[in-house]
Formats: sequence, structure tokens, C-alpha cells
Amino acid sequence: MKKKKLNNVHLRRAKRAHAVFFLISFGLYSVLSAIFMPSFILSDMQTKSTALAKETITIVAKVLGPPIKPIVSGSALCASGKLNVSLDWPHDENSQTFDVSRNDSTVATGLKNPHYKDESAATNRLRNTYIITAHGPMGSGIAVSEPLSLSNPEGCRPLVPFEISVSVQNPDHIVYAGNNLTVRTGFIKKSSALTNQDYAFSYTAIDADGNTLAETSEKINPFQFGSIEKNIPIPILTKAGHYTILVKTSDGENLIEGEDFFEVKEFPLVSVGTTTISLAQVMQGLSWISLLFLLLFLVLLGIEHHQSEGALIQITEDYLRRKGFLTKRKGVSR
Repeated sequence: MKKKKLNNVHLRRAKRAHAVFFLISFGLYSVLSAIFMPSFILSDMQTKSTALAKETITIVAKVLGPPIKPIVSGSALCASGKLNVSLDWPHDENSQTFDVSRNDSTVATGLKNPHYKDESAATNRLRNTYIITAHGPMGSGIAVSEPLSLSNPEGCRPLVPFEISVSVQNPDHIVYAGNNLTVRTGFIKKSSALTNQDYAFSYTAIDADGNTLAETSEKINPFQFGSIEKNIPIPILTKAGHYTILVKTSDGENLIEGEDFFEVKEFPLVSVGTTTISLAQVMQGLSWISLLFLLLFLVLLGIEHHQSEGALIQITEDYLRRKGFLTKRKGVSR
């Protein structure tokens, strides 16, 4: 009891000493400030009482999204046998740099402005195809334009025995996945060098990223036909979107090519009002259902294995006890 009273006395003394020290310090602070700098004490008291800054700093930050897909336009001019190509696309604040590819080869990287002049375009072909790739800041993504094909003007194109025109014959250039893409290739005689012989033609359907969707080839004699149609099967699980069909051949020295565009739509299995269910959706759904059934099977297999092990141990002990192989445990009565 005496020790507890002594501790209380020390605590009260410490409190009084702390209060005296605070009053003396605050008194000296107030007196000295009032004598030497009266305005300081008023400003300091206002700052401490409000705990607010007199000025507010506003920071405005804008979060940039991924680049927007460039919409490219261009023109090709031929002057004295020299080909000049100009490309332009809209400015995008989400794009920091641009890359330019020509005929699947990169010709410029790190462009800051949305335009490009190509003074070294190939003149040994009938057309040049360009793709613009936009890069966002700090690796926030990329956006790739649709291919832009520009025909070389007269004077900047090779003399070939014939040229080709490519046109998709499906209504509205739309083909459903699992059906055939019908392509008509027309032959236009350009010189007397066209002879009665076969040329190897390739048909390639590609997506916007240049990935091959379908391809085939055949030999055709343009001397005998004004045009020819080709059916190209489109895989049934093709994603809906816009694609390009490229038709190419060569006269041995120059590339002869043509292209057209088409759209793939998923074939609707069920259509109720504005809602449609395609075969691709059904197949994707079946894949998820199959995965869920597999997981359920594995879970049930684990449960059955666990239960079978328990049953096996129980039966073994009971069998050994009845046969007298297990002795009576101590402290346990029959």
C-alpha cells in the first residue's frame, strides 16, 4: 500500500512539473514574440489553429489510354521514273511514336509526326502496301492500321504481260464462317509478251495483323481465260471481322498481284429476335463445359479414392480381430 501511494505522489509531481514547464515555455514564447515581432505570433497562431496552407496547389493529371488505330490515307506520284509516296493519318494524343512497314518490311521507326514520305518505294511491282503501327507511351499498347495498297502510276511500274483484278463475289462481300469465299480474278493483257502458258497463282486470306486465315494455289493460263472464279473454304471457327484476300503470281521477273476485302460473320445456329448464337460460340461453350466436367470427374475420383482407402483399412482391422491376429487392447473390455 505504501509503495502504491508513493507511485501516485511521483506521478502527480511529474504532471505538475510538466504543466509548469509548458506554462513557462508558452509564456516566454508569447512575451518575446510580442516584443520583437508581434505579427509573427499572430501568423503562427493562425497557422497552428487552422492547420491549413494559405495556398492550395492543384495538380491535374491525365491518364493516357492505348493508341487509336491509325486510319491511313496516301497518294503515289511518278516524276521522271521516280516514285514518291505520301502517307498521312490523324493525330492521336495516346500515340507517342509510329512505325511504317512497306510490303511486310519495316522502312521507318520512331516517327513523332503522323505523316511519312517514301522516296524509295519499289517500282518493280504494280503496287505497294503500307501498314502503320502506333506505339503508346511507357508501353501502354500498340495499334495497327489496316493495310493500304497504292497502285504505282504509269512510268513507275514494270512492263508485265498482264495485270489482274480481284473481286469478291459473295453478296455484300460477306461470307459466313464454314462457307466458301468466292473470288473472281480477271486478266488484263498489257503486252505482246503474254504467251500461251500456265502461271502459278496463290490465294491467301489474311487478317488485319497479317495472320493467314486460309490459302490455296493453282495454275492458270491467262491467255485462254478472261477471268476465273475460285472457291476458298473459310474455317468454321473463324472469328468475325474484316479480312483481305491476296492473289499473286509472277512472270519470272516481276510480281503481279491484286487484292480485295471481305467480312466474315459467324454462322448463326439459333436466332431469336436480335439475339443469335453462332457455332463458334457453341464450340467455345462446349469447351468450357468439357473442362468443368473434367474437373468434377477429378474431384469425384479423389473422393472415391479417399473413401475406398478408409473402407479398406476398416475391413482389414475387423478381419484381423476376428481371426485373432489382433490382441485385446489394454484398458478396453470386450
